[in-house]
Amino acid sequence: MRHLGIAIVMLALTAGCSLFRGEEPSVEAESSPEITELTRSVQPFYEALENRPLDVLETYKNPRLRSFFQTDDGFAAYYAQLAGKLREAQFRNATAQQVDIVNLQLESPDRARVEILVIGRHERQLRRGELSLPRTDTWIRVDGRWVIAPEKL
Repeated sequence: MRHLGIAIVMLALTAGCSLFRGEEPSVEAESSPEITELTRSVQPFYEALENRPLDVLETYKNPRLRSFFQTDDGFAAYYAQLAGKLREAQFRNATAQQVDIVNLQLESPDRARVEILVIGRHERQLRRGELSLPRTDTWIRVDGRWVIAPEKL
């Protein structure tokens, strides 16, 4: 019971939230309204990246993906970097089979860091197992809406 109390206090102090698909978190903790709002905002973006080849024009022109960015240049920078990282890591067809949100952390009321794990198959079909690529994205709130603030290339 003491370990449960310590775990709850640690979760409260970090002001973060972990989301795992298919697995329940080991400690039930109540999320703040801010984390709940952030989760609802970022989850559709990462779900839209799943099972979609990132190195094709159709994906690049996808208006749903673009809607999560403040500018077209911001989207282009993010997209180029992510597609390049998937190719470097030898993801089959530069495709993420799954994108897991590992951690959400509010840095301020209008800025958050979202840690994700991109999971996919190796481009060589005979290689067994999955590839994984950790990534941290910065999200900012602009006019009441959460958008991705991409890194500079």
